[in-house]
Amino acid sequence: MNYFFSKKKTIASIIIILFMVSLVLSAAYIIIESNHSCVGYHCPVCAHIEAAEMVLQQLVTALLLLIFFSSTVIISQMMLTRANGHSYRFLTLVSQNVRMNN
Repeated sequence: MNYFFSKKKTIASIIIILFMVSLVLSAAYIIIESNHSCVGYHCPVCAHIEAAEMVLQQLVTALLLLIFFSSTVIISQMMLTRANGHSYRFLTLVSQNVRMNN
């Protein structure tokens, strides 16, 4: 069971690292190539800059939506916990301190 959760954490960490690397590299490419010598209408560098801007725009939008929805869920759970006076935990024999003797 711990192997499964460890594997999920590793995959999530890799995804987060790739997400951040793509953000940084896209921004760095735009900064470095913003003063290039443009060759005209079919400039390949301008096309790459436009693609990098789209990547940044989509990743930032996804990040903002993730922050918004996760904060909404957290705040609603906190409000429900305070309104009802108890948290929503699973009831188990261990949490209820039930002693099971044979």
